[in-house]
Amino acid sequence: MNDTDKPPDRRFQKQERVRLRSEFDRIYAQRRSASNELLTVYVCENGLAWSRLGMSISRKVGGAVVRNLIRRRIREAFRKNKSALPTELDIVCVVKPGLPASEAQYAKSIERLTSTAQCRRPKPRPEDKL
Repeated sequence: MNDTDKPPDRRFQKQERVRLRSEFDRIYAQRRSASNELLTVYVCENGLAWSRLGMSISRKVGGAVVRNLIRRRIREAFRKNKSALPTELDIVCVVKPGLPASEAQYAKSIERLTSTAQCRRPKPRPEDKL
């Protein structure tokens, strides 16, 4: 098997993760978001050739087992559908309390909400009006 016969690498790479508190703060500060009954998605340009994913899942959503299940489903939805998502974006998914959805539902939500949030202008902050 030579290099041309290899399937494309579809793993969720370390470079595709938003991990640092400062990165989350930068994304939240842009204030470009969209939401539905499952998620609130925040987006911000990252200046890279690929998109990155971050997640915020509160204890209000459920115990550790439920939060990890949701985390795995969102990560897998992102990994499988990253070619359908816009590039050069940092995406943060904030999960709303409720029953865990399927991977397909998270994938559909992430795709729709990301494109919606990307088209929005940043919301002005109250301190910007002074």
